[in-house]
Amino acid sequence: MTQDSEKGLQLVIEHTTGSHERHIDAAIKANGSLYITYFSDGPGIDFFSGKSDYEAFLSIEAKHKDLILLHLLKALHGHDGDVTSTITKIAKENGIPFSLASY
Repeated sequence: MTQDSEKGLQLVIEHTTGSHERHIDAAIKANGSLYITYFSDGPGIDFFSGKSDYEAFLSIEAKHKDLILLHLLKALHGHDGDVTSTITKIAKENGIPFSLASY
């Protein structure tokens, strides 16, 4: 689910509940920074972190956000299809307007 508000743009990446709970959310804050939160708890987490749960918070300043997004696009290259096909598919599935020209 994507939400656009005065505080910025937010996207739920994963919300899993049950015997293992995991929540991953991404946001672009009003100041333009990229912010990702991760929370996990359940069987096996203690093996990974030594604790009963694990939380992580990653932030990328606005001035570096575009560069990390370009590297994420590069990471898509070589997977199932080409980068433009993958991005076009994602845009269509999420109602994001785009322009594509091919020759």
